[in-house]
Amino acid sequence: PAAFGIDAYVSVADPAWPELVEAWRAAGATHISLVTMGAGYGSPSAHVESLGALAETVRAAGWATARESSITC
Repeated sequence: PAAFGIDAYVSVADPAWPELVEAWRAAGATHISLVTMGAGYGSPSAHVESLGALAETVRAAGWATARESSITC
């Protein structure tokens, strides 16, 4: 099991998504994908634009490790 990671998918449509990310991290998730589908964005460009704010939230919370510090949008 140690050789396999856990990849969790978290919908940002849920206002509690930061808490869900924390719960997955506490459970040992090695990767977390933030899903923008269903979050009410009206266009593909709105989805892309939201990724910048989501990445800032991830950085500010200290969720990105040194290896993940190259999060880009």
